[in-house]
Amino acid sequence: MKAIYLDRGTRSIADLMEVQTGVFLITRINVPKASRGQGLGSKILKEILEDADEEDVTLEIHPMPSGGLTRKQLSEWYIRYGFKWEPSIALPGDPIEVLIREPRAG
Repeated sequence: MKAIYLDRGTRSIADLMEVQTGVFLITRINVPKASRGQGLGSKILKEILEDADEEDVTLEIHPMPSGGLTRKQLSEWYIRYGFKWEPSIALPGDPIEVLIREPRAG
């Protein structure tokens, strides 16, 4: 897995961090405001998913409101790409919502 996925033409970017062997956290997917609505976030996510499947990697995301989208909207977007809810991790004051996607066999 790469740590950074980048569309140089639009400066759309995704960052990943290995949190344990075989598990990568998507820390952000960002598409500049002027380039939104063109499927660029989906394009980057599909590239990440292909690499994760090829490399047998589990993906994790903690959806947070961003770019005018609510947590619910972002979560629904990730679910369309095969992510599933994991039980919330209880932290004092604020549980973390976690979505996981297991690798798919080719």
